[in-house]
Amino acid sequence: MKKQLSIIAMLAGLGGSLSAATLFDDFTGVNALDNWTHTVILDNGNTGTQNTSTWQVNGSDQLELVTTNFDAIEQHAYIRSGASVAVGEEAQITLTLPISGNNANDSFGIYVGGTAPVFNVRQDFLTHYNKSGSASSFSTGFNGTTAIASQFGTITGADTLFIARTATDTYEVGYYTGATRTIVSTRVGQITDADVVGIFADTRANGTLSSIDSFQIIPEPGSFALLAGLTGLLGVMLRRRSS
Repeated sequence: MKKQLSIIAMLAGLGGSLSAATLFDDFTGVNALDNWTHTVILDNGNTGTQNTSTWQVNGSDQLELVTTNFDAIEQHAYIRSGASVAVGEEAQITLTLPISGNNANDSFGIYVGGTAPVFNVRQDFLTHYNKSGSASSFSTGFNGTTAIASQFGTITGADTLFIARTATDTYEVGYYTGATRTIVSTRVGQITDADVVGIFADTRANGTLSSIDSFQIIPEPGSFALLAGLTGLLGVMLRRRSS
């Protein structure tokens, strides 16, 4: 019993010290996409011709990108107004992995940028994404207009992708499997601002790219992971006590 009380006290103290997470969207309601702005940052097709694509929320309150007229490969930045990542914070998306697309290279992930996206220009951003049907996590982007070398890791039972800003120009990239936080790579000397945050998508065929459940910013992600782990431990102890 004393151990249980000790853990409860620890949880209370830790929970009280944490700033609240900001859930920007869980994609519910008729106005779920009012605060989002879409920019095609790569149009690999004919000049003046773009894919016909629509961002929408499906019947399960998940974000999707639907392409109904495919011209060529496109990459998309879907930016949430009011979202930014300060040093010590983490951008997260919860999603169904592996994502569902119509081409093996269709991709969905997080976009963290330093400048507002411009049509057909890839610059000043870092992304972490999953490819359709793949068990891999990919990280890439552009430092200025210079491409950042791609890195990848294997996703094991993940339900959340993240990009955490640990210093002005340093980012941890990884995923969560429940409360377990796995860092795939640490990016040093990258973009020095993270004022433009949202969803990254790469479309390479007609069809539906899905599905993202929520988008949020987390302060002190290490402390939140510890809190989740301690909460789970407490639950096990209480169940054993009552059995």
